[in-house]
Amino acid sequence: MYPFEATATAAREEVPQVMRGRTLSVGAAAAALGLLLAAAASGPDAHAAILDYLHITGPSGYLGEPLTYEVWWQGPLADFEKSQPLVLEIFRDEDIPDQGPFIRPDPVATFEFDLKGKMKNCGEHWCAEIQVGFDQPGSYQFWYHLKGSPGSSLGTIGTLWYHAPEYANVLEISGPRQIRFSRDPVPYRICWRGSLEELEDNHIDLALLASGINTGHYSEGHRFVTGDGRISPCITVDVTFEAPEPHRLSVGVRNWTTWRSTWVEFGKVAVGYSFDQQSERLRLFPDLREQVARDPSKPDLYRQLVTALRQQGIQDMLVFVDGLELALDVPPTLKNGRTLVPFRGIAESLGAAVQWHKETSEVVMTRGNTVVRLVFGHHTAYINDRPVTLDVPAQVIDGRTLVPLRFVSEALDAEVAWDPDLRFVQVLSR
Repeated sequence: MYPFEATATAAREEVPQVMRGRTLSVGAAAAALGLLLAAAASGPDAHAAILDYLHITGPSGYLGEPLTYEVWWQGPLADFEKSQPLVLEIFRDEDIPDQGPFIRPDPVATFEFDLKGKMKNCGEHWCAEIQVGFDQPGSYQFWYHLKGSPGSSLGTIGTLWYHAPEYANVLEISGPRQIRFSRDPVPYRICWRGSLEELEDNHIDLALLASGINTGHYSEGHRFVTGDGRISPCITVDVTFEAPEPHRLSVGVRNWTTWRSTWVEFGKVAVGYSFDQQSERLRLFPDLREQVARDPSKPDLYRQLVTALRQQGIQDMLVFVDGLELALDVPPTLKNGRTLVPFRGIAESLGAAVQWHKETSEVVMTRGNTVVRLVFGHHTAYINDRPVTLDVPAQVIDGRTLVPLRFVSEALDAEVAWDPDLRFVQVLSR
C-alpha cells in the first residue's frame, strides 16, 4: 500500500538494515513525543510482561524524515530475546471506533524487528533503536507485541504532517523574553501575516511549547478566532512557566485541511527571580535588545547596545545572560584586577536555586545534578565536592555575594566573556 523501509540499530551503534516490506515512515508535529502505552493484553502474565517491561519513545518530525525510536526493555533480557521479533501494526485513528464494542480494523501496515543480540545495557534498562517513516499524513495508532509472547499493547504515534516551512514567514510572535518567576500565566501575542483567505478557508490552529531544563508547558488548539467565532489575524495565548529556569518557546502552526505544519521558534525566555520588568533602563532601545536576544552569540550586537546605553549616561558594569540584560541591585565590580559578578542573580537566571546559610557564611547553589558550595573570604569553593581555587575569594557587597567571573563559567557550565572597553559581561548557557 505504501513504500516502506525500516531498520533496527543497537544503541549508539549502526547495524545493517533488517527488513523491507510494505508501509510507512514515522513523524509527528507534537513536541517531545513519548509513546505512552495503554495495555490490552490477553492475560495477567502477558499484561505484566508487555506493559510493565516494554516501552517505546521517540522524537517529533515530519513526513519523509525517517525517525529513530528507542525500544526499552526493563525485564530479564533472556525473556525478551526468546520472544522475538517485535511486531508493530499501524492503524489510522479514524478506523478505530470511539465507542461501542471494539472491532479491530485491518492495519495499514505491519512490520517486524528482530532485536535479538542488538540490545545494549542502558543503565536501568536494556535498549535498542528502530527507524521508521511515514509518507502519508494523518493521525495514527499502533498495536505492538513480541511475537513469541501472548497479548499486545496499544500506543499512540500522533499526527503526521507535511512540513510547511513557509508558515514561519507569516507568523509573528511577540511577548516578554525575561520574566520574574511566579507561575502566573504570561500572555504572548501571535499574529498571522499571511492571506486572510487561507485562515478563512482552512482549519488552522496553534500549539505552544515552553520547554525548560526540567519542566515544560504544552497547549494546543488555539485558533485565530474571536469570542464570537469571527476570524481574527491576531490572538493572545497564555503560557505558564513552571520553574525559574531558561526556557525555549516555540509555536506550531497546523493546517488540518491540507495536513501542513511547521514549528516557529520564538527563542529563549529567561525565567528567574532577578528580573525587574519595570526598570526604565530595560525599556530603552527595544529594537537593539531584540536583535541581541535573537542572536546572543554575536559580540558586535552587544557592543552596539551597550554603546547606545553609555551615550544615555548609563555607566554601570552590565551583565547579559543569553542576550538579556539582568536588572541587578548590585553591579559587577573590580577587585585586585579581577572582575567580580553577582552570583545569585546570574545563577537564578540560568535556573539554579541559591541558598544562604548565615550560621556558616556558606552559599549553596543547586542546578540539576550540580551542587556548588562556597564560603565568604575563602579561596576554595566546591563543585560536587571537587575543590576549585578562586582567584579572589567571594565578597559580600551591599548584602550580595560576588564571585570571580571565571568561577561563574565553571560553576554554571556557561560561556562567559568580559569586554574591558565597554565594561559588560556576556554569559551564554550551554
